[in-house]
Amino acid sequence: MSHVEMTSSPLPSSKELAGYEHVLPGAADRILSMAEDSLHSEIDYQKQLVEIYREDRRAENWVYKFTSAVFSLMPAAAFTSSVVFFALGMNPAALIGFAGSIALLLPQIIDAIKGRRTFKSDNSEKDKP
Repeated sequence: MSHVEMTSSPLPSSKELAGYEHVLPGAADRILSMAEDSLHSEIDYQKQLVEIYREDRRAENWVYKFTSAVFSLMPAAAFTSSVVFFALGMNPAALIGFAGSIALLLPQIIDAIKGRRTFKSDNSEKDKP
């Protein structure tokens, strides 16, 4: 006759814990203390990990905002530089600055035109019987 007992916890079964305590008085308390320390360490590690992810996300969001602001201001900066170059009599540089501002705005202009066409075509499709 055989008997198999399995547990899935960080602590030994109560019988084993009693056996440790019987062989070495105070062992059960030491085992429980080790388990508690291990649990507290895991909790602290998880909190640190969450804080690291939170800080990383904040930094990433700041970079996105900064990059968006810079790229939003680029067409205005290119146009302003073309006006300044024209006022200084530097016509080739003014032409390059103006072309740059148009090139930077071109994707937005195309999107706006495509959006209007799609909207008009959607409405015209609905109006057909």
